[in-house]
Amino acid sequence: MRGKHHDAARRVADGIADQLSDARNLGLEIDRGPSVTGLDQNYAFSSLASGFPGISVLFSDRVKSGAEGAGVVHDYLSRSVNLLRQEPRPGIGLYSQITGLAFAAALAQQAGGSYRTALSNLDAHLALHVRALCERAVRDAPGAMDAYDVIDGLTGIGRYLLLRGGPEHPDLENVVRTLITLAGPSAAGPADVPGLWATSPPNQRPEFVGTEIMATGHLNLGLGHGVAGPLALLSLCLQQGTALPGQSEAIETLASLYEKFALEDTYGLYWPNTVSLSEWTKGRCDVARARTAWCYGSPGIPRALQLAGSAMGRTDWSRMAEASVSAVVDMPLGAMQAEHPSLCHGWAGIMHVLSFFTEGSEGSRVRTKVDTLAEAIIDYYGAGDTEFSVTFGDDGHEPAGFLEGAAGIALALYAYAAGEPAVPWDAALLIR
Repeated sequence: MRGKHHDAARRVADGIADQLSDARNLGLEIDRGPSVTGLDQNYAFSSLASGFPGISVLFSDRVKSGAEGAGVVHDYLSRSVNLLRQEPRPGIGLYSQITGLAFAAALAQQAGGSYRTALSNLDAHLALHVRALCERAVRDAPGAMDAYDVIDGLTGIGRYLLLRGGPEHPDLENVVRTLITLAGPSAAGPADVPGLWATSPPNQRPEFVGTEIMATGHLNLGLGHGVAGPLALLSLCLQQGTALPGQSEAIETLASLYEKFALEDTYGLYWPNTVSLSEWTKGRCDVARARTAWCYGSPGIPRALQLAGSAMGRTDWSRMAEASVSAVVDMPLGAMQAEHPSLCHGWAGIMHVLSFFTEGSEGSRVRTKVDTLAEAIIDYYGAGDTEFSVTFGDDGHEPAGFLEGAAGIALALYAYAAGEPAVPWDAALLIR
């Protein structure tokens, strides 16, 4: 169903696309190399998260919907390949370089481009790594969450493999088996923690220094970095035909974590971002609601539970998901702690994930909230009627990429305006 503000949303998205249609508009001396404060140059430009592959996805979506732009797609993908060739040790994960570029090329192929040779080469390169990544994830468990998460780990890679090869892809089966193993107790971890226990903090921000989480690790419950990602992938695979021994039990185990650690406040059901070892041992947490987003909390976690409920026929999980979404609907925008329109932790991500709940018991109220979020994004950009700047620069301008930048925002606005994406770019969010 098209959103109430579809014309204004499309106008803003068109304005973003116009600026991104030529890489030279990004305010960079591209031939001499990018200058991005605090980021590795090649990674910033060659990753799906922040670079050229993510921008190409925007134009693949436009081409698939009937707009011009095949040349723009090709230009951004070519730039990505050139940067990748300069990288001695490229990142493998979905939001890094190898899988990220492959994901963008796969969507370009769906939009009518001819990228079979490139995809074949990227898939062959990825296949060389998947087995080793799976073996390392099991051997080192519990370990770093980027071994298994959506952003850098096996979950994101697995979603690409499902997109490319379907449920019988041999490398996908290896990923699924690994996640099944990691969902169970870890022999090397304390207090029967699962193999998905993370031995490092969610990030290196000062608030974690000297804490229990820094010392003994945590269970991450978010969709972007935590166990909701494997829950979503295992459920999607089951829906599409991958049913391996222990897979249903792993889904049950992961979903039960959200039953166990659910909390309530004045708005309703929510989850903590992390569970410390003492909280794991007690079986409960007592923390205030954190930021509303795709990457952590609701509505990202509810979408993973909704997928699990659908795959397993568990209406109780679906009801739990809808209860948490109801709380998001009841929250004013100011209480969401989201002050930017990005996909990862901003209004666009919340808006787009909520669109998967417009047919449920809260459907009418969810549609109203989706319209409210769309209006906030549109207003942020002056309804598309005033000039705004989109660039990789760090001078107060918008970042241009997919996960936290303008390309992702435009994709969400186009999906809102049309009622659904033209290409399944949101598979990268593990919500489809």
